[in-house]
Amino acid sequence: MSSADHLNTYAEGWTKGEAAIILRAVDDGYTLDDPNFGMISKGEFSDYLAGFKQQVESIRGNIGGSLIELTEIVTQEEAGILTA
Repeated sequence: MSSADHLNTYAEGWTKGEAAIILRAVDDGYTLDDPNFGMISKGEFSDYLAGFKQQVESIRGNIGGSLIELTEIVTQEEAGILTA
């Protein structure tokens, strides 16, 4: 999978709120830094996302088709590294 494919898969996972999709796009060293919950390892991510979705639903009701709406992703590729 190319860097762009990884990024697109990662974004798709967040849009759908699907941990399995997000985790397909990241390596074993993946860590999410959430300012409210701290550092979330890849192994802890599925539980984290389930709790995150519950929190969102408690605020805005059933999330329906999408968890997060991404309208733009700004990227830069330099020396073979894609940053978003």
